[in-house]
Amino acid sequence: MDQGAVIRYLAAPSTARRVRAILSALLLTWPHLAFAQATSPSRTDLKLARDLFAKVEADEAAGRWDAALEKLARIAGIKVTAGILFHTALCEERLGRLVAAQEDYKEAQTKAREDGNASVAATAREHLDALGPRVPSLTIAVEPISDGVEVYLDGNLIPLRAGSSVLQVDPGPREVRVQAPGMKKFTTTRIVGEGERATIKVQLESMVLPVVLVPAPAATPAPTPREGFWTTGHTVAVSLFGLGLLATTGGVAFTLASNGSASEGDRLRTQLPPSTTCAQPTDPTIIATCGRLRDAQYAHDNQATMARGFFIAGGAFVATGVVVWLVWPKDKPNTERVVLRPTFDVHARAVGLQGTF
Repeated sequence: MDQGAVIRYLAAPSTARRVRAILSALLLTWPHLAFAQATSPSRTDLKLARDLFAKVEADEAAGRWDAALEKLARIAGIKVTAGILFHTALCEERLGRLVAAQEDYKEAQTKAREDGNASVAATAREHLDALGPRVPSLTIAVEPISDGVEVYLDGNLIPLRAGSSVLQVDPGPREVRVQAPGMKKFTTTRIVGEGERATIKVQLESMVLPVVLVPAPAATPAPTPREGFWTTGHTVAVSLFGLGLLATTGGVAFTLASNGSASEGDRLRTQLPPSTTCAQPTDPTIIATCGRLRDAQYAHDNQATMARGFFIAGGAFVATGVVVWLVWPKDKPNTERVVLRPTFDVHARAVGLQGTF
């Protein structure tokens, strides 16, 4: 059996005995592939590498791809060969790490060509051709584009060119987070299948609330108030009471929203396995759950802050209205009209009154 046939036979599913026999033949007939490098390692290192490779045989035959991959990394620390790169890519492919496997197959092919080993180069090429259509891609398109926009894929910052990024990804859940100054943070999780060409379109929304200006109605002659019954102060006080009621209603709404975000956070915490934290998660499902948990906590904090602000403003308006009602002097009969307009400052998160009286 030639060397290329050995590698192709090894990559195919087989029994443990057949895999061990093939790997043993590979070591005996192909030593320069397994352990040759520019600077020769010591005999002790070579013996350690051979012993590790013997254990790799057993791990691959038993389907322990993680264990085999760990030993291959130790062998590569002693000697990097086309064969070691090929086996590394094979383990990564079986573990679903298709992007890394594709890169290592390319390196194995390049190394084999440099060493003049056409059989290994051809075998690596065959695996690359078969693997290429299975590797998914994910396109992230962001609008509108603004200064400081940042795009994160599974917690890693990625470049954004002309408003989009096209990346090869491994199959499974992929978390995308987009943030920019003055914009609401966007977070989503997309499960990508093998060979899928997925697209996520992100429409960023401004965090600044629009200010709606309502023109005052045309002034009309007001009836002459009766002295000692209804005064301008009463009008101002009632207006303040109304603003206080509106602010209190806003506080109640934000309180309900804050409680909802807190409940969502509690629900997400129950989905985490016991004794698991979001400090440095590695499991894709836990990463996605932790991302949603952080979003719920962020929303809860903002909504609670807004609720407190509205309640404070409501109390201040009502208290001021009471004082105005009690201490405002009686009006003299006149025909002047009281005009009051509410004003809003979204940047300072404040409301007030403006007008003539």
